[in-house]
Amino acid sequence: MEELEAIQDEVKARAPAGGIETTGKFSDPAVVQAFLDTEAAWDYWFNAIGEACYKKIGDNLKYVGTAATVRDMVAMAEYFDGPGKPINMYGMSYGTGE
Repeated sequence: MEELEAIQDEVKARAPAGGIETTGKFSDPAVVQAFLDTEAAWDYWFNAIGEACYKKIGDNLKYVGTAATVRDMVAMAEYFDGPGKPINMYGMSYGTGE
């Protein structure tokens, strides 16, 4: 958890004074530029989180994510219901962690 907090602190340090904002009127060039100014913070965030995950999970990281989940779900549906049958699924996003 300390590593995540350190990453968050670093992202805040790299972000523009107004913080990272991903909503806005993107037809306004000033809003687009303000968003583009957050690139360094986003780039650091995604790379740092990826490296932290790899350190913790290692090669098993290739089995984590949407593509792996869908492959598993299709394999189970084909096993239980037969190939080509529709898949009904209820789920929620685990991407934000919050």
